[in-house]
Amino acid sequence: MSDWHLGISYLGNNLWNPGAQVTGQKLLFDRTISRTNRRDQLKIKHRQIFLDANIGFYYDNPTHWSIFNNYQVQYRRVRKKGRYQNLGIGAGALRTLLPETYNVANGTVSKVKYPGNWHFTPMVSIGIGRLWKRRGTNPWRLQVHTMILTNYNVSFTPLLNIEYGYVFGYHSKEIINEI
Repeated sequence: MSDWHLGISYLGNNLWNPGAQVTGQKLLFDRTISRTNRRDQLKIKHRQIFLDANIGFYYDNPTHWSIFNNYQVQYRRVRKKGRYQNLGIGAGALRTLLPETYNVANGTVSKVKYPGNWHFTPMVSIGIGRLWKRRGTNPWRLQVHTMILTNYNVSFTPLLNIEYGYVFGYHSKEIINEI
């Protein structure tokens, strides 16, 4: 389990609906590039590919709750002092949970059990953050996700999510401390 890094985030759906998300990250590939520039300064960069698994929810008052689970493969470019940019692509599932709902058929009114819908959600994300703990700062991340809800009525609809959170388990790398 030491290869996995866990995180927790605030998630804002469509910029104003509150939610939360738990993240698990597993590093799949890490390549370190080091070189000296013209002023004899050592420049170190990391190129990483990692799996990002998320589970979360958001509340769209008063219409519904949504819970989701998605997986992404992300490319991360880590620079000086652990600052990074990343780009990811993935897919998942989203379930809407509706409030009390009724169905009318042939003049008979009946309560719907477990109202809501399942949606397949391809997604793209872009983000920034700080990866390693340095001088009292915690690793953090800020990401923007675009989820596409398929099978939404007869078509699809995009969702824009903004996520801000902390990732736990990353420690300062010796090579970064030399910078």
